[in-house]
Amino acid sequence: MKLDRLKFETTTEALIMYDKTLFDTKIQVDSSTGAENYRFKTLKPDIAKKLLGVNEITIKEHSGKVVVDLTGKILQKNYPELIDYTNFSTAIKNLNNYGVAVFDEEKLWNAKPFIVHSTEDLHMKHEPTMYTDYLYSLCNSLLKGYDVRKYRNGVTIGKKSKGLPYIKLYGKHHELMCRKAANIKLLSHLTEQQVNEFKDVLRIEAELDSLKFIRDYTFEADVVDGEIVNGETVGGVLFSLRSPVKEILNKIIDETGIKNYEVA
Repeated sequence: MKLDRLKFETTTEALIMYDKTLFDTKIQVDSSTGAENYRFKTLKPDIAKKLLGVNEITIKEHSGKVVVDLTGKILQKNYPELIDYTNFSTAIKNLNNYGVAVFDEEKLWNAKPFIVHSTEDLHMKHEPTMYTDYLYSLCNSLLKGYDVRKYRNGVTIGKKSKGLPYIKLYGKHHELMCRKAANIKLLSHLTEQQVNEFKDVLRIEAELDSLKFIRDYTFEADVVDGEIVNGETVGGVLFSLRSPVKEILNKIIDETGIKNYEVA
């Protein structure tokens, strides 16, 4: 399974070291009494902005837990590959090279996933926004009980009842260039050829933002390299052969009543 975002929780045993000067100490307060519950450390905002592909590192020493939130940009020049089991080691190596915090990569395979954005890039015959515009129109007219939203270069679709994960579809090249200021650091790692190869790409992300969704859409009753593959660990997610994008899209298509469409 390929991911453009992976947020997970590991133990402080997996944290080899961290630079305390780059973290702020924050206090969790009881809302009813105002008393201090515990303290935790988070990356300083100005430091976080400089780390390509890092949304968050939070250290909860009171509970012995560490939360890490990464995006596919952590792969730098290998960003087009997205995060998967073949390059997770590269992602953690790049994270460690920032020098902010250093992790034991082997222990992270057993970390607990919190948010997973399963991602697929489709190469289209026409401009990707043609497909997102059509899908927006189709879903608005045929889907009931869904939250369908259009934005600058894509569309998001989700069930208002939260019974189905949200999916996001957008033209990847358009997103890179329209948000060039935000992506300038990433673009500095990519060749012109790599950027151009995104021109016909329709990126689709299935936003598995709960443990239930992660279990429902990544669990596999299978064995890989002698280990049971499931959605309870980062390794289980990365080794999963399922396609949440296709499963969710086919459920949406089925609800429209259009039987001639299927995501192959």
